[in-house]
Amino acid sequence: MNELVKAYAMDPQSPETNYNLASAYHDDGEYNAAISFYIRCKERTDDFRLKFKCILKSIECFRSQGKKDYVISDLYNHIVTLCKDNVDESREMLREISSSTLDELEGDEKSIILTCIANV
Repeated sequence: MNELVKAYAMDPQSPETNYNLASAYHDDGEYNAAISFYIRCKERTDDFRLKFKCILKSIECFRSQGKKDYVISDLYNHIVTLCKDNVDESREMLREISSSTLDELEGDEKSIILTCIANV
């Protein structure tokens, strides 16, 4: 964790550094810190897939904390908007998800993917 914090101190604007720190906090069960860095990463990247992943991971953190559905619903809406604003990237990503892979998904991830498919 020390190395990740040092990397962040050297380049706090780096999406990758923010994502790596978020993942480390997430793995340690520090969900509030993880959410903060996932959101920072999402705001600092132009990579559609990374934005999508950061929102998805934020939802996981909120779910782990037992947050209310309206908080999760706002993040779902944000993903739908992201997909609508990035139709080509959304379609490409969704095409890569085979039906067998979709069958293996559970919970929020499956729900979000199905919502994006319905809205793109």
